[in-house]
Amino acid sequence: MSAVLLILKIIGIAILCILAFLLLVILLILFCPFRYRLEGKKEEALEGKARVTWLLHFLVAEVSYAKKLNIRIKILGIPFYDRLRKKAKEKKKAAEEEEDFEEEFEEDSEEEEDSSSGDEEDSEEEAVTEEKQEEKVEEEKEDSSSGAKGATFSSRGRQKDDDAANSRGRLWDKLDDAADALEDGIDELEDMLDDTADELEEGIEKLKNKIESIADTIGYYRRILESDGALWVFDYVVKHVKGCLKNVAPKRVDAVIDFSNDDPATVAEVWKIYAVAVTLMGNIRGKREFNTKQDESSIEFKARIKGRATAVVLGYHGLCLLLNRKVKKFIKLMKREDKADGGK
Repeated sequence: MSAVLLILKIIGIAILCILAFLLLVILLILFCPFRYRLEGKKEEALEGKARVTWLLHFLVAEVSYAKKLNIRIKILGIPFYDRLRKKAKEKKKAAEEEEDFEEEFEEDSEEEEDSSSGDEEDSEEEAVTEEKQEEKVEEEKEDSSSGAKGATFSSRGRQKDDDAANSRGRLWDKLDDAADALEDGIDELEDMLDDTADELEEGIEKLKNKIESIADTIGYYRRILESDGALWVFDYVVKHVKGCLKNVAPKRVDAVIDFSNDDPATVAEVWKIYAVAVTLMGNIRGKREFNTKQDESSIEFKARIKGRATAVVLGYHGLCLLLNRKVKKFIKLMKREDKADGGK
């Protein structure tokens, strides 16, 4: 009995350890932030890199571009996936297979050459016998054609008279066929005009119904968007979207931009855009420089963006949007699914 209890105790401890480990993993995923880093520059060519790390570089995902796009994933510093390395291995494997195929092809061609040398001798003998048979057939044709020439000459006179009578009959037949074809063409033209008129009438009717449907749809959505419920939903969605963006927003932005253009108006517009971007960044830390000059059109920049995001915050705002009954009802109204659900 004590042995059974000991075994159950060990099993219970093992289950508790597994549950505790799973709970720890879930808590780490929810509360340990994912850190991201974006880098980019353009001098002679465009280069960029995006990197996401989690739990002191336990997981590292990196996307880089420098003439070629590469994706790398590492777990505990061990490469798990490398796009360029994988393509290089596939290319090497394909080259090896091609070399093996060429070697097999050369061996097969050598065997065919050996066998073809024996077949050529047999084909020469067959060609000689075929030439003799053809000569005999030509001699028989010449004998038969000489006897048939006399009989064909006497029947040519009668054939000319018959041909003249047949040509007159064919002329009248052609005139009758032309008249019938003209009559059929007129009938087909009338039918085509009738069909065109019917299709045009149907098209006008469909266009009229489409315009009425569009007007009804516009009125339907206008009534929904002007209601108090829609305004509440907009405020609710904006609040939670702002929460997501605040969690994902970068914590530091460093950038140096050199812009040149020979048009002063273009330079002024770019300055306006830069001023708006600086205003939107608000209290984000970092060093930012923007240099302009009137010269040939070009742009060079170096930028680095750092930030982090927590899964629990994103999950909270996402669940609030997905599970809210008023938001669900508003989406159904926008998709016009209220009638399918029995609503009014």
